[in-house]
Formats: sequence, structure tokens, C-alpha cells
Amino acid sequence: MIQSLNTQHTLIETDKATELVYKINLLQEGEQTSAFQVNFTEATLHRGSIERDVQNKLSAIQTAMSVGEKIQINYIAGDGTATKRIVQPLELLLKDGSWYLSAYCELRKSQRLFKLTRIRSFEHLPLKNDYLSKDDLMVETPNLTTIELQFEKN
Repeated sequence: MIQSLNTQHTLIETDKATELVYKINLLQEGEQTSAFQVNFTEATLHRGSIERDVQNKLSAIQTAMSVGEKIQINYIAGDGTATKRIVQPLELLLKDGSWYLSAYCELRKSQRLFKLTRIRSFEHLPLKNDYLSKDDLMVETPNLTTIELQFEKN
């Protein structure tokens, strides 16, 4: 993926490709050997101090995901409200230029998105046996509709 982006950047000079390569490299620097979910769309470059903070959060979240830990976060909502939440990390997403954590939130009892730059602090919680996978959460969502797609052979 990085090689493709570098090739694209060589052919078509865009700052977005450079920024995305930078974000991917941040993610891979502390990469664990476990399977974790990451979803990329496009990147935004922040000040260096913010990028280092996000890198530390990415690494800590990857670690929590790899061993099935929950984390307690101090989070600032979009309206400025501060909350403390216990979440179970499920997936990291690079969406609209910013990193987000998709996690099951025990306070709201549902899957939520948390912008990493709004997480002010976090701590790992002891391992629990009640770890939910992303598939488990999908099954528990009440308003799911099953859709079957049919395609012609041609």
C-alpha cells in the first residue's frame, strides 16, 4: 500500500499522498504482531506534538486490542463535555483526515467512534473474560436487516 502511494505521489504530486504515507508509517512504527483492524480513507497532517500524541495512542490501543484489554479514557466530546468512559477497542479508522477509535462504550452500551485527538488520557484495565468481538456486536445490534444480493453470471 505504501509503495502504491509513493508511486502515486511520484506521478501526481499531491500533499495528501505524502500525508497518508506519514500516517501509515506512524501506525506501523509500534506495530504489534497481532491482527488488528485498521481502516484508511485520507489523512490530515497535524502539528508535530499532536502527531506524537496520536502515535502514542495508536500504539497503546493496538496493544490493548492485541491482548483483549479494555481501556478507560478521559474524552472531550465535540460540544466540549468531558466524560470518563470504559471502552473495548475494536478498530482504528483513518477517516476524514483524523484517527478514530471504534469501540464498545460501556457508558452508552453501544459501539461508538472516539476521535483520538479528543482522548485526553487513558489507562489499560486488567484483562477480562467478557471481551466482545466486532462480530459479536453486530449480532447484538437490534435493527439489522439481512440483504441477499443476486448477480447474473455475466
